Amino acid sequence: MSKYLLNSSPIDGRYREEATQLSQYFSEFALLRERVFVEAEFLLFVCKLLHISINRADKQVLIQLRRAFTLEEAEKIKVKEAKSGHDIIAVEQFLGDKLSDSRLKELIHFGLTSEDINSIAYGRLLKRFFTTVYIPSLRLLINELKALCETHASVPMLSHTHGQPATPTTLGKEIAVYAWRLSNRLLKLEGATFSGKLNGAVGNYNAMYAAAPEIDWQNMCHKFVAKMGLKPAVISTQILPHDDYSDLLYLVHSTNDIVESLDRDIWFYCALGYISVEYLQDEVGSSAMPHKQNPRDFETSEGNLNVSSALLGMMQSKLLSSRMQRDLSDSTVKRNYGVALGHALIGYKKTISGLRKLRIHPDVMKNDLDNHSEIYAEALQTLLRYEGKGDAFRRIVANTRGRILTSGDILDLGRRMGLSDRGMEKLKLAISSRYVGIAPRLTQQVASLIE
Repeated sequence: MSKYLLNSSPIDGRYREEATQLSQYFSEFALLRERVFVEAEFLLFVCKLLHISINRADKQVLIQLRRAFTLEEAEKIKVKEAKSGHDIIAVEQFLGDKLSDSRLKELIHFGLTSEDINSIAYGRLLKRFFTTVYIPSLRLLINELKALCETHASVPMLSHTHGQPATPTTLGKEIAVYAWRLSNRLLKLEGATFSGKLNGAVGNYNAMYAAAPEIDWQNMCHKFVAKMGLKPAVISTQILPHDDYSDLLYLVHSTNDIVESLDRDIWFYCALGYISVEYLQDEVGSSAMPHKQNPRDFETSEGNLNVSSALLGMMQSKLLSSRMQRDLSDSTVKRNYGVALGHALIGYKKTISGLRKLRIHPDVMKNDLDNHSEIYAEALQTLLRYEGKGDAFRRIVANTRGRILTSGDILDLGRRMGLSDRGMEKLKLAISSRYVGIAPRLTQQVASLIE
């Protein structure tokens, strides 16, 4: 524990438990491991294309590097990088040191530029992260919301439009809105494209065709990228066009915005007393006020999502542009994928933690509805208009605006305005059923559509 107290980033310090998986995808070690893997795979690929045999010992070295890569090996690469000042050159040198055949060493990184290796390495890392970490975390959040909305589908609750008492809804239906919105984001994220390029210094396969023009390098390199699990770029400069990744970051950004809105709504429901957060026996909500049980998980989530979205917004814009055929300004930005996505992941996990601690107070919601019967004026004016009573809306405005009414006041107003006996029965039914419309049915319909 003590060694984490000196970390400057909360991702690696305070929130390490929530972000422990990130190092597998976004650490310097993870990037080096992936670069070595891609270089080794490409070397085997080139040897096959050029009909160059590999001796058993060197082949075993390459196979071993594909299966395992240690911290000690990563440190060796960093030592080489410190001398050369170039990260990919260091990987090439490291790989060359492992091989005995001098001819084979010359084919490492054959015809490539650094971004060929980097685009594939980053693409593979991002794809694995989204498949194994991000999407399962988002799906877990959706499932928590789905369970909540189903359980509380029929719990009536006063709405607040513009912060003022409004037409009733149910707690379950309002939670279902977020479950549905996030499930739609999830579908788009599951269909995200992860691209890679393998076409040389400025994207024209120049060096490859100069050396071996008889080979269809474009077709073969596309096959290699596909073998790496990525979509081959049709055309590029020295760097991969980051359009797909910009779209992906936008999807995460918009998902963050939805979760952040959920966090704030839960916060307000806590403020109204409709729900509360259960603390464990030894947990404390305030250093000064012993009674406090703050919705801190939702507040922490909101803050982390703010940080994530700020970075994602910058990144999705920055990655769409590059000077001429290449500049390095995108390189350091991509090294922060893990920071932006890490704060998003922490945010989702904090929201899930908060949702699991919620305690619902239907009695408080009922009392609030009973204390704001003026909201039934909507039902009354609609019934009057249905019966053809003239100028119903304006007349009710004059009798209800700015006033807090009881249900008896609403019923008396209906009689005075000439609502029929049948209309009065409908009005009474609307009031007794808390005037929630088909909110429970809508909730169940949405829940049934979320897998």
